[in-house]
Amino acid sequence: MNFRINSQIGRVFPQYNLGVILLKGIKNEKIVSVSQQLLLGAIAEKKAVAKNGIENNPKIAIWRKYLSDFGADITKHIPLLERIFKSFSKSDVIFYSTLENLLNYASAKHEMPVWGIDTEELCGDLEILFASGTEPFVIRNSAKLFHAEQGEVVYKDRAGVIARMWNTYESERTAIMPFSKNVCVFVENAGALDMEKLKSTTKEIAGVITKYCGGSAEVHVLGDKMFEIDLGVAGKTGINDAEFTQDPKRIALKQKFAHGPIKPTARLWTIKHGQKTELTSVAIEKPVKEVQQKPAKQEKPQVVKEAPQAQKETPAKKTKEVKKSGTRLIKDKLFEIVKTAAQKSFSELSEIPNFTIEFPREAHFGDYSSNIALMLSKPLRIKPKDVYDGLMRHLERPHYVSEITFTEPGFINFTLNKSWIKDEFENVIAGKSPYGKMDNGQGENIVVDFSAPNIAKPLGVHHLLSTIIGQAIVNIHKFLGYNVIGINYIGDWGTQFGKLIVAYNLWGDKKKIAEEPISEMLKLYIRFHNEAENDSSLEDKARAEFKKLEEKDKDNMKIWEWFKESSLKDIQKTYDALTGIHFDYILGESYYNDKMDVVLEEGKSKGAFIIGEEGSYIVKYPNDELPPYLVQKSDGTTLYSTRDIASIKHRIATWHPVKLLYVVDKAQSLHFKQLFRAIDLLGWEKPECTHIDFGRMDFKDEKMSTRKGNIILLDEVLKEAILRAKAIIEQKNPDLKEKEKDSIANMTGIGSVKYNILSQNRTTDIVFDWDKMLSFDSNSASYLQYTYTRAASIIKRYKDEFGSKKKKPSKAKSDVASQVSLFDAIAESENVSKSAPAELMDEKEILVARLLVKFPEHVVFAAKEYKPNIITNYLYDLAQNFNAFYHTTPVLQADNENQRDLRVKLTESVAKILYTGLNILGIECPEKM
Repeated sequence: MNFRINSQIGRVFPQYNLGVILLKGIKNEKIVSVSQQLLLGAIAEKKAVAKNGIENNPKIAIWRKYLSDFGADITKHIPLLERIFKSFSKSDVIFYSTLENLLNYASAKHEMPVWGIDTEELCGDLEILFASGTEPFVIRNSAKLFHAEQGEVVYKDRAGVIARMWNTYESERTAIMPFSKNVCVFVENAGALDMEKLKSTTKEIAGVITKYCGGSAEVHVLGDKMFEIDLGVAGKTGINDAEFTQDPKRIALKQKFAHGPIKPTARLWTIKHGQKTELTSVAIEKPVKEVQQKPAKQEKPQVVKEAPQAQKETPAKKTKEVKKSGTRLIKDKLFEIVKTAAQKSFSELSEIPNFTIEFPREAHFGDYSSNIALMLSKPLRIKPKDVYDGLMRHLERPHYVSEITFTEPGFINFTLNKSWIKDEFENVIAGKSPYGKMDNGQGENIVVDFSAPNIAKPLGVHHLLSTIIGQAIVNIHKFLGYNVIGINYIGDWGTQFGKLIVAYNLWGDKKKIAEEPISEMLKLYIRFHNEAENDSSLEDKARAEFKKLEEKDKDNMKIWEWFKESSLKDIQKTYDALTGIHFDYILGESYYNDKMDVVLEEGKSKGAFIIGEEGSYIVKYPNDELPPYLVQKSDGTTLYSTRDIASIKHRIATWHPVKLLYVVDKAQSLHFKQLFRAIDLLGWEKPECTHIDFGRMDFKDEKMSTRKGNIILLDEVLKEAILRAKAIIEQKNPDLKEKEKDSIANMTGIGSVKYNILSQNRTTDIVFDWDKMLSFDSNSASYLQYTYTRAASIIKRYKDEFGSKKKKPSKAKSDVASQVSLFDAIAESENVSKSAPAELMDEKEILVARLLVKFPEHVVFAAKEYKPNIITNYLYDLAQNFNAFYHTTPVLQADNENQRDLRVKLTESVAKILYTGLNILGIECPEKM
């Protein structure tokens, strides 16, 4: 079958063109909560569009004009895009299948109509054309017969109209169903985008769909040079749409889905056709926690503390007198110096505008740069150079700055004093605490919620992100002097345990579960769903068993506790494969079961929780700033949202933190906005609450990337990383002892996995690339570990040869060649002036030295932005500059003792900073490789 745009459409609407996505083999029956969260996130982001007047939106205005051009009454016939915005402005939550959630998300994000049809239901070729007469068709989700009027733009196949007025009304016959496998998606463009932009947008939408629905996608753009494509499906023989009665198989499938294992958690609606149609099959059991899963681990089997009891019944921030200590950061000191100079130089200004102190991109601009001259030039109405001249009259140059210069168009640059930098080496080497460790936090409490896997399920590779990023956030704040409480908020409650109890009672083997808990529980869970396909009574039994569990039934509690304990022990085996992961408390959702009634009563009494549909309770936000937040279902049961509110109450009252940090997938962004705003409406004095979001993990490895729908086990990835690392070591350094090979392979393999995650900006999707991860020449853990080992080997040789002052250096060969090399892969050479004085004169030495003293500032910046990649970028820059120095400059073979000692100190400083930085990231450093 083909799809075409009739030539008349192009003549009447010359700017109309169309992106087309042909989807094959998608999986749409299972509701993916990410699709709901993406849609809700788009709703929140587009609030401003709706408030400014929908008709004023340029893209909507185009479609209104298209409709009015052929006589449509736009007060009655509103295009899909406008209806979506209107629905958003009313905070109607719109869910259906995963695919339709994603299509509505794309419509909102790109502000253009995006919709689709089930191509298997088409009857012959599909065409966009003008209706030649009055043509009846059955509108989706309605028993009424509608008519497409003559002159309207319609989508039509041999059986009749499937959509009128573009997609303002859509036929039931070809509507996307949860069981649809082959789908054609239309991205309708009325001239807002050029052809290239439309093509890239369509590709982007296709990528999002295949990420969450699987299958394959073929992208086309029609309306310029191409007006017809092959849909690649056979379709049906055809029936008259005016007399349309659903295919029996389609009806059976629809009913099966409606009453299958996926049950609603709230009343949800579709908005496809300007009317609310209740759906009973579109919610998932745990829309947040299923996405939020993440792993955790520690060096030794962990003794988990009992959760402390809250000290107060109502959350109240504990008052604490904080004595601020002086900062060691040069950036902060320079900021105060510049600000003071500006206040003295330009006293006529009521206030000094915001300005920054940053690191220049190029070294020749100095070590620090300020935009103060640019910021002051406008209010003073003078040139930036004149601002600089005025500032210099009162700007006191500190002893650690050797030069202050001006650069157009208006930057003031500061260069550090070389002698001061040399003195800092002593602080790096001799300090009892790691260099850069500060007391900014003054011991104040921070709670970090990270990892949070669901028990009774295996840890997948997707759990890595929250665990690794979360632990790095913990370590960074500890380094800065905060008392950090790390919490693993596990998913240990919900209807899945009713299913597991039923499955265990019917088919379980206690001995097998004891031997392989999670593997056997997963098999039981899968079997339950397979059996429930043919026996719907199993679902009723599962609900009954979970209800008994909620009522503390003795037998069910015993089974649940056994499942939980066995799962945690099994999960711990996976955690033990990682290093440096630590939780202070492991608190599951079940911990808050007895703490929600108090929260609900408080919320109702304060008017923060109001009655919703059919007796449910919701948080209704002022001015509809966010969609309603369901906290109690109509049957009186609670949700994850209720437990999250209860957990905040407990954490505030127990630890009085200055920050509550949640390291969770970015798909939960809307949930956390709703959660934190709900706390405001409750009137609690809450600490700083931050959702530290991150993207998804994409695999460059084809075998992994094509495993659609299957969990890539975390164990498998870690074992693979270690095996690959060992293979490299076997090839490059076969003389190492077997235990050394295993130890180094473990450090480099696991370190590479961690570093690969932490070195990428967490807000983007993180690419998993084996070759890059284990490379010793690129930005990787292996490269930094190798650099540390190289530096450590120089220090060891220095101590061995010169520590006793008895051994003399041999001039026979360069120490560069004699120092321990990872795989003896780099040929070194000496090329340095024999007359170089024993001071920091060499350019490569200066580049390394200037970087060393900036380590503390990068840690502080990483904490401020919650981005560990700020530290990885710094460490990689340091390692690159050190290796450039090492490759060309003799250290142990220096011309004189003073020069040698200075270079050794420089090398030792690099080793210590690399060790400290990698340690903050949770990555071990081998002493030799």
